[in-house]
Amino acid sequence: MALRWLQRALERGAEAAYPPGALVVAEDGAWFRPPQAWRIELGCRTHLRTLLLALAEARAKTPGTPLTREALLRVGWPGERVMPRAGASRVYVSILELRDLGLRDLLQSSAGGYMLDPAVDVVAAGAAPQTGARR
Repeated sequence: MALRWLQRALERGAEAAYPPGALVVAEDGAWFRPPQAWRIELGCRTHLRTLLLALAEARAKTPGTPLTREALLRVGWPGERVMPRAGASRVYVSILELRDLGLRDLLQSSAGGYMLDPAVDVVAAGAAPQTGARR
């Protein structure tokens, strides 16, 4: 337990450099920190990591423009051929999981797809060693 407390204290110290009101995303997608919240580890959830990175990149390049379900499917499951309905379900479930992990207020949906809230700053952070998933 003491090791866990020390690890959290070190994380808080390292993350103090980032604006508290920003969404901070590791450059490799291994973790993110919602505004005014704890860091969330994505661990080996590669689909969530790649979707989050794609959403953060789209937010940086074209704020306010959503990524389509088809684009997210190509990013999250590259090279896989799936039926349209199954692909839409994969994306929907992954977006739901990202929302449940702490992005509920930041992950917006529109008729065109999904995007990170353009009103919230998104900051890229250096990758950290994986320490396990935390909710």
